[in-house]
Amino acid sequence: MFLGQHMAAIAPNPATQVLMNDDLVRIILNSIKHEFRGTRHLTSCARVCRTFHGPAASMIWSDLKTTVPLCTYYPLSVTLSPVI
Repeated sequence: MFLGQHMAAIAPNPATQVLMNDDLVRIILNSIKHEFRGTRHLTSCARVCRTFHGPAASMIWSDLKTTVPLCTYYPLSVTLSPVI
């Protein structure tokens, strides 16, 4: 029995089937991104469930235009130290 067949036997409801379809999850997240004009809501989606995390994180990282948001996660001493 394939994994998809096994999962369909366990969880046949339509909502679960949609969440198991990566293409549909990406369509949902894309519409959220365009509806709210940015990635702010995608960060919430990434934290809501494991199914959304991968695709939402991918969309957020691909939209990153500068490394400034990434640098805010490091302590000031690390970001200001010279590169040797």
